[in-house]
Amino acid sequence: MQPPGQEAFTSRLLDVVENEGFIDETVIDDTRVVVDHRLIPLAWGGTKVVYKTLIEGPQAAEVGPLVTGDFIEVLSALKDLAER
Repeated sequence: MQPPGQEAFTSRLLDVVENEGFIDETVIDDTRVVVDHRLIPLAWGGTKVVYKTLIEGPQAAEVGPLVTGDFIEVLSALKDLAER
């Protein structure tokens, strides 16, 4: 992935379960970001998408808002794509 105006970085998949979700890890310098993406089936047939992040390391306080700051926009865009 390459954020606008920044150098590219690589994420690694730690766990993938078909139709349930996945966990990825990104390490930048000494800061580790783990994002758990879950798909939860709803009784009426829809799907709830849940993200959970763990950010640890010396730059966690700075990196956290950068990682999670656009989750609302990302989820809205995914919702729009899924509903097409």
